Amino acid sequence: MLQLKKLTLSLRVCSRTSLIDGTHLVNDILSEMSHLHTFIFNIITQSTMMNEELLPTPDNVSRPLIQRGYNVGCYTDFCQMEMCQCHIYSFPFTMERMDTLSNKFPGGLFMTVRHLVAHHLFRPFEHDFFVRISFFSITK
Repeated sequence: MLQLKKLTLSLRVCSRTSLIDGTHLVNDILSEMSHLHTFIFNIITQSTMMNEELLPTPDNVSRPLIQRGYNVGCYTDFCQMEMCQCHIYSFPFTMERMDTLSNKFPGGLFMTVRHLVAHHLFRPFEHDFFVRISFFSITK
């Protein structure tokens, strides 16, 4: 696997003790793959126990990847009962499926998405959320 040149990773992880963030990806995955030229990812960490004041900002989550030249989108959200979640993904987004977990989803242009799953366990989605996702492609 050390000779891998392209990696596409779509991953949802539940009930970890920490979020999968840019630091984790850089230190534990990318540092082991020196031949990797293309890394396409869509990673959701949910149901992670954490105090709200310790929840990292999207900038903190994505900064290590941005410093390595990756273009990323990210949001973090605190739900209830000390549960938080993080969604980090590469741009341009090339996958056909997108799961959104929160009103915190920043939106954007996702031309390849054909299957959108939007769910939030603790709060209803708000009007602004639907405005943001209205830019998903519906051409197929």
